[in-house]
Amino acid sequence: LCAVPDLGPLCVVVLDDTFHYRSMRREAFRLARDAGVGYLALWAQVPIDLAMERNRARIGSRRVPDDSIQRIYDVLLSE
Repeated sequence: LCAVPDLGPLCVVVLDDTFHYRSMRREAFRLARDAGVGYLALWAQVPIDLAMERNRARIGSRRVPDDSIQRIYDVLLSE
């Protein structure tokens, strides 16, 4: 919890995930709403070939299987 003069308590929670299913995004929104705080979702739309290229440059356990990236991409496009 942080305090900013004249703004009262200020708290920022960052959820770092793909949230590729609408139900996942809805749950994050519901939690924020129930806590009485704001909610903002940001995502970057990246061509699948660029995402795969960037993933190939990752080292070791940071690399995500190509089929996982493709599946998430397909889910996001279908919603």
